[in-house]
Amino acid sequence: MKKHFLLFLLVLLCVSTVNAGTTTISSSDQTSDYYVVLNNPYTDELLLSALNTTSWSHYIPVVIGYGDNKVYFSSEKDLARFCTVLAYNNKVLPFSGEYVAYIGDQPATVTTYYSTSTTTRTGYVENAQYAYIYAVAYTGGDYYGSESCIYFNSESLAHAEGKNAASGQFTSRAVSGTYDHRVACLGYQGYGFYSVTIFDYVDYDDTLVTTLIEPPEKYEITLVSNVNDFDVYEGTVKIGTYNSADVIKMVPGNYELTFVKEGYWNETKTVEVTEEGATVSLEMFPEDELYLISSNVTTENIVTNMEVEMTLHIEPMIESQNTMISFSKDIVSIKEGTESLTKDGDDYIIGNFYEPIDLTVTFNSGTLTGNRYIETTVFGTAYVGTQSTDFLTTKSIDYTVNSLPIVVYMPDWEEGVNELRITEQEGNTLILNVEVLDSSDDSVYAQNVVFNPYGVETLDINLTEGIYYLHLYCTDFDTNIAFSVSESSDDSDIIAVVVTSDDSIIDTVSDTLTDYWYVPVGLGIIIGIYYVFSKKKGKKPSKLTKGGKNGKK
Repeated sequence: MKKHFLLFLLVLLCVSTVNAGTTTISSSDQTSDYYVVLNNPYTDELLLSALNTTSWSHYIPVVIGYGDNKVYFSSEKDLARFCTVLAYNNKVLPFSGEYVAYIGDQPATVTTYYSTSTTTRTGYVENAQYAYIYAVAYTGGDYYGSESCIYFNSESLAHAEGKNAASGQFTSRAVSGTYDHRVACLGYQGYGFYSVTIFDYVDYDDTLVTTLIEPPEKYEITLVSNVNDFDVYEGTVKIGTYNSADVIKMVPGNYELTFVKEGYWNETKTVEVTEEGATVSLEMFPEDELYLISSNVTTENIVTNMEVEMTLHIEPMIESQNTMISFSKDIVSIKEGTESLTKDGDDYIIGNFYEPIDLTVTFNSGTLTGNRYIETTVFGTAYVGTQSTDFLTTKSIDYTVNSLPIVVYMPDWEEGVNELRITEQEGNTLILNVEVLDSSDDSVYAQNVVFNPYGVETLDINLTEGIYYLHLYCTDFDTNIAFSVSESSDDSDIIAVVVTSDDSIIDTVSDTLTDYWYVPVGLGIIIGIYYVFSKKKGKKPSKLTKGGKNGKK
């Protein structure tokens, strides 16, 4: 046993006060909602001994049970008496204040202070509470005309008159807002003492006041919401009604707060409050919206004809049944984890779910550059009360498609050797991987090509009839261009196509050939060169810029 325990017991044995008495123990095995948990370990025998030797004046708390380092009290008033000094002339707390008071299963918010000042002191409580006041008026022994009073909100709670007189009580008064108290010395050698215990935070004038117990400091929780006039609950206890940008003050710890507004789904947040405070970002949804959808496009540096990956986080407010999801454009794949969702017509089946799900969606970026978007729609049914209701939520996901740093001149693909030309158009050195894959995704051609700034490279690719993909990739982009190879034909027309960032099409043969060869030649020479090369290499290439045709589906 620690030395200060023994000293505390010795002090208790020596205490002598007016109307003193030791702790009343009505039973040893009952419990209540009002108790303290001692900070230091006590055996049940030592705890009983300490209680039996603790002397109180004017009001003695009633204990109905003890054990396991806990002391249970008969009422809130008895707990409040335990949270103030033993006596007006022995201004110490029981057990040296080494305990935590509880009301119910939560630590109680306790404020206890005392004063002997004849100057009026004030206090303020935000909510209506009971103030437990221990008030004693007493006089000296030299003058029969001595007199004193203790006033609380102008009411006299104790009055003593004459030599060596003392009068006091432990009582309670309802307080709300501001209250005041003071000692009034009405004659020579008139003295007084009062203490105030309130189970709440109290803003009081601490000049000439001694604080015995104070609750931990509160820190601000800033509320950021898309709506105003919402109620906040901790468990079943309503904290108050707030607007966005309002603050709640709470002691450090973890809290589960529920936000309630008529016409909206309830929102529950787990909040950790530290000495730096906390911020709660709140988005409340109308009751006619069932699904909360958040998205993130994970692919970086998107270019034309590129497979783009995004994630969707979908959270139903209540259980959703027969749930489907659809998109505004064709997608390559949609998975939950590693499992692909089953397609039903143009939609994909999510089914019944009540916990949030995360989906990974892959789609082709297309041929247009600039700011683009894809829409997703989630729809299903849910029971609101006993009524089955249809719900639908649509969300638009934005992404940006950048231009390719190359110009691709696609030939009119035929069986045999075809001439593919690629130009670097941004003035940089580029290492490009060129690969052709067949319809089974097997590689039939692969070449690593190094481009000088504005360089032009020509590749001879020998193919048979079929469906293929031209796969162009490097460290900065990865794109696919679909094309088909047909049987050789000597009488097919040349069509030069230029696809620009806004998908305008220039199909003038002379302009394309002029841009390609950079030589102004006569029509007869062009036709002659065309027939010579078409016999050897296949058709002259058409020009495809920034990705060309739609990529892999």
